[in-house]
Amino acid sequence: LHLLSRRQRQMCIRDRSSDRTKTRYAEKGAQLWRMAYAEYGHWKYWRVIADFNKIHNPRKLPEGKLLHLPPLKEL
Repeated sequence: LHLLSRRQRQMCIRDRSSDRTKTRYAEKGAQLWRMAYAEYGHWKYWRVIADFNKIHNPRKLPEGKLLHLPPLKEL
């Protein structure tokens, strides 16, 4: 969280509930499987994040890209 602006940090802290769509900004070197593990407790949900954000090549995730993480009830 230290690389994010104050507003981005506040959004991340506010959006910790797993029952609503959340947003995250991709940091340098971000990997979808790590985001999936942090959000859903399992790395296998990386494809859900990729599909929800229409990411065709998750290995080329641009730094600063706004990502939407769908709530658990949509999985």
